[in-house]
Amino acid sequence: LVHRRALELAPLLDFALITHNHGDHYQLPFYKAMNGARKTVVSNFLDNYGAADWRKGGKSWYEAGGYVRGVREFKVRDVEIRTSLVDHNRYLIDFTTAFELRIGGWKMYHSGDCGNANKLGTVWGAPDLWTFFPGCGVDVAEALGKIGAKKTVFGHLWELGHATGRLTTPGIRAALAKADSVGAKAEVAFWGDRIS
Repeated sequence: LVHRRALELAPLLDFALITHNHGDHYQLPFYKAMNGARKTVVSNFLDNYGAADWRKGGKSWYEAGGYVRGVREFKVRDVEIRTSLVDHNRYLIDFTTAFELRIGGWKMYHSGDCGNANKLGTVWGAPDLWTFFPGCGVDVAEALGKIGAKKTVFGHLWELGHATGRLTTPGIRAALAKADSVGAKAEVAFWGDRIS
């Protein structure tokens, strides 16, 4: 969550999932607010002792979430979370954490900035919703065919913190055309959109 008013949202959230250590994907003050409020923050580069309550007979910091480097499953309230590592691009191998979430029978997959379709994968079956960034060099058609989500939302395309022109409107149209070519239902998220 990167926004100038992110700290105002921290009291409203139960947990936060951070895909990787790039400034357009997390803000240290937001992480500190969540951790300080004893809320679960899952990432592959920050500790999260805030969620642990082992001194009072609760979960250890490991069971509650926190620092994750690889495959792990845990639960925060009624949300089951499974992590795995994916490549950000050809150089940053296993740099990004992908998240599968399950709430009852509903499943979501968030693969962050993944640049390698071979590393994408779910164990809980085709997700109902997949948030997917088609930048970073990933083969979009291969990825969409592999995951088979009921609905895919191309996120991060209009990221306001990116340099101007990093991903152009023709690039977005190309990603949507690739989705059409494999029969995938895909949309682009814009600021203020509600995904239903």
